[in-house]
Amino acid sequence: MRARRTWTAEEDAQLRALSEAGHRSDFIARRLDRTARAVNQRRIAIGLAESHARWTREDIATLRDGLSRGSSLAALSRALGRPESVIVRRCRLLALRLPARSVPATAAPVPPAPVPAPRTVAADPWPPHARFDIESKYHPRIAELIARGLSSADAARAAWAEDHP
Repeated sequence: MRARRTWTAEEDAQLRALSEAGHRSDFIARRLDRTARAVNQRRIAIGLAESHARWTREDIATLRDGLSRGSSLAALSRALGRPESVIVRRCRLLALRLPARSVPATAAPVPPAPVPAPRTVAADPWPPHARFDIESKYHPRIAELIARGLSSADAARAAWAEDHP
């Protein structure tokens, strides 16, 4: 068990710099020879705790705008004041395309992914009178997400997350 040590001003400065650069607690802990728990507690004590604030419509609009402009995860993280991991999680929840990670110029080109075969649609098990008109029954965003290939459950979750930030 490590002995408790008082945090120095230099360690606080390093903690601030590494946190603002978007590094995780376990990485910072190794750099400062501290436990991840100690790092998290110190982040809270000096006001650097990760944002657990609810996503507002403005946050989602900023995220969508940044993604459409091709902003990096780091830029989105700074603009929204949230860690990159939280940005990635929200993008996946909203079924948004993530920005490509930067690849060193010396890296070999990545071959294109194979194009999947089109899915065959099974016969509709519902009788005509029981079918749902997706456009009128569901939120138009759900229909859009289903058309993009998401399952109805994933599409409903993504649309709900947009409506309930």
